[in-house]
Amino acid sequence: VTALRTGGVVLSQTAAEPAFHVVAQALCAFYHRTCAKAGAVTSIQVNRAEKTATDVAALHVDRSNRGPSHIIGLGSYAGGELWTRDRGVLDVRHKWVEFDGRRYHGVLPLKDGLRYTLIFWVHADAHRLAPRLRRDAERLGFSFPSDALRSTVPPPRESKADARAAFRQCCRETPGVPDDWADTG
Repeated sequence: VTALRTGGVVLSQTAAEPAFHVVAQALCAFYHRTCAKAGAVTSIQVNRAEKTATDVAALHVDRSNRGPSHIIGLGSYAGGELWTRDRGVLDVRHKWVEFDGRRYHGVLPLKDGLRYTLIFWVHADAHRLAPRLRRDAERLGFSFPSDALRSTVPPPRESKADARAAFRQCCRETPGVPDDWADTG
């Protein structure tokens, strides 16, 4: 449940490698120190994308997300905005943005540079984590919602076809976005 994701690889919180612990502690401290709306966090996703990437966050929903998520974009880049079905285009460059990852979202293409994003969220199965592992995660700076033992609020029901049509419209209206960008993934 508590994990650091990078390039699709999940490193378990129980990994014995001290480097993981140092990175997890630093990321959790950064989140709690700099995000005004920081809350419970059991999972961190780290993304890296270059201008040449064509596989950045296609339209999707985060099925294991309990919502809300907090994202920040780091690096020197242009473009790469987050699009959400309910809020449209969101600029995450160098600022925290809260969004519901359980709703359809995707990323517009980068125009230039190198973009890193950090996404902090609560895993839907956080309440199933063994007490010893939870204590270990909390020592690293992860925090659990006080209602973690209660059932997760169901995600909104949305049509993927409607979300894709809305994303496609957004892409058409955004200068510099390739015509087929909304159809990736």
